[in-house]
Amino acid sequence: MATHAVELYFDDQTEALVRRLWRLLADAGAEDSQHVLGLRPHLSLTVAEGVDTDGMREVLAEWAARTEPFAVTLSSIGVFPGERGVVFLAPTPRARLLQVHADFQVAFAGFLGKQQAWYRPDRWVPHVTLAHVGGAARAGRVLATSWDQALPIEGRVVQVGLSKIRPSVLRYLFPLEGSDEP
Repeated sequence: MATHAVELYFDDQTEALVRRLWRLLADAGAEDSQHVLGLRPHLSLTVAEGVDTDGMREVLAEWAARTEPFAVTLSSIGVFPGERGVVFLAPTPRARLLQVHADFQVAFAGFLGKQQAWYRPDRWVPHVTLAHVGGAARAGRVLATSWDQALPIEGRVVQVGLSKIRPSVLRYLFPLEGSDEP
């Protein structure tokens, strides 16, 4: 069964800053940097198996049309330990980011199939993956390389997309277009 992700994408300047960090980590020996995998910097709203991708297209387009672009601050570096180990940039968990995630979860509950537990509203840890590191020694090298990088990164979330994972294939991409105006 295919695994898919719904991802929030950044403005060009923010994306360029994250890509620069990816390249730096790849040059420092991070074997599975996102740069090497050819991905776009993103915040995943969910990762799930059995996603109704055809049914989701129109609903995702409508959700994007009513969701405003919003500010995000990538303020710290974190690690998910474990077999694959992940080093990531963590956004400041502002109310707007958490509300976008909660709105998404409500709107797409019937489309997500088997959602990975750590993307559910009560367990979500928003993050921008820098590299999968596979162990404490490699995590230490990646952290040392990223330690002196200029944080925070102030940016904007401007698009949402649905991607198939492994290999990564972008299925749909929509601009966030909502507005506070009546």
